[in-house]
Amino acid sequence: MADVQIQLRVVTPLFMGGAEPRELGGTPAEVRAEPRGTPAEVRALGVRGALRWWLRAALGGGGWAGPAFTETKDLWAAESQVFGAADSEHSAASSVMIWINDVKGTPQPILKERPTQPGVRANGRDYLLYGMHATRIAGQDQPARYYYPPGSIFTLCLRPRLGADNAAHALERACAALWLLVMLGGLGARTRHGAGCLAVVAPATNWPKTLPDLPVVGTLDSPRALLNMLQQGLAQIRALFQKDPIPSQAASPFTVLHPEYCHVFVLDKQWRGSPQNPTWQLAMDAVGQSISGFRQRDGLVDSRAVADYLTARTKDPIQVARAALGLPLPFFFPQLDGKRGVKAVVNWYKAEDPSAKEQRAASPLLVHFAQLKDGSLALVLVVLYQQLIPPNKSNTLLGGGNHIEIRGGPQNTPVATLTVDGYADLIGRLQDVVEADLNAPFRLARY
Repeated sequence: MADVQIQLRVVTPLFMGGAEPRELGGTPAEVRAEPRGTPAEVRALGVRGALRWWLRAALGGGGWAGPAFTETKDLWAAESQVFGAADSEHSAASSVMIWINDVKGTPQPILKERPTQPGVRANGRDYLLYGMHATRIAGQDQPARYYYPPGSIFTLCLRPRLGADNAAHALERACAALWLLVMLGGLGARTRHGAGCLAVVAPATNWPKTLPDLPVVGTLDSPRALLNMLQQGLAQIRALFQKDPIPSQAASPFTVLHPEYCHVFVLDKQWRGSPQNPTWQLAMDAVGQSISGFRQRDGLVDSRAVADYLTARTKDPIQVARAALGLPLPFFFPQLDGKRGVKAVVNWYKAEDPSAKEQRAASPLLVHFAQLKDGSLALVLVVLYQQLIPPNKSNTLLGGGNHIEIRGGPQNTPVATLTVDGYADLIGRLQDVVEADLNAPFRLARY
């Protein structure tokens, strides 16, 4: 069975590395004594993880976890048949091997475009790539992350493992996950904020005929053409993974590719840069400024609610709307109730050990930049309707289950977060702000 090979170009900064992505290799003697790898590298392991995430979303949207997303046995088995598993029940080697070849590009450290000063609006790129710049962690200086700059190229190879059962079927599903990754997501860190987006340089060799083609750079000439490609491709992939129908319900516990739980929007706008202001910088700056501006303006209500909670002016559970866009959510008050420099963090904690380290909740909003025919970029916004924190038996924020709290105040009681309806309203307000700021409408991909 022939390998599938595809040459990919980096569209937005690609942050991918080893165990120490902020560390340089060091001198030859230091490398021999303590190998650190390289500051940035396109790693097959990272590609496999991203493909597995998109495969799980496609399987979940096809009903492989049951109508309530709780019968996960078939889903894990189907996922393991493609990319393998280490658990005892579904333990298996991956049926699809991943190779990275011919990487062309020079990694470089990410630099802040503007210093952050009071009264100066943050650069949109700095907002979207937050956490990648040089910083201080636990009192120690940390160097900037290295990234592959836009224009870097590498070849991705998907190879069926010799002797694997249903190797052709597994390869087909791996390629479907790759289509979703290229069209909606990316590789490496900060992919939910538009980093690591990719474009196809040349047609893939031995691409399965049952799947939608990956558009080569130069194929799509407008956001409308991109929208049509997404609608047709998503419908085709959904049909490929369809097992059982899924009824409408409150929310899914994980990402699923289904029109009820995954809305895909394309902004009817293109960005074209110049040698002085490259296209990717222009696009990320515009989108980042709009989203960060929305969070700041919409966060004033949250700040007042948190301030009332910290000063014990209210004992009732409060609503922290922006918690729906990811946790942890820090707050800082220069002065509050006679105290200076008051800090608080909204986060969620496991029911079985509330004193343990806080957990994280990823943003259900995915920002993606797609490259069009003339080198311009278009914005794709993926909105995931899923549970913010994992459910438990009690299925309540106030009944002793997994819950969201504020740490840092005089009280230590759960804090209410948004319902799905409230989250939809929040996303609607965000889209309105982005449309107004960028003077262009969003169009929904119907699949």
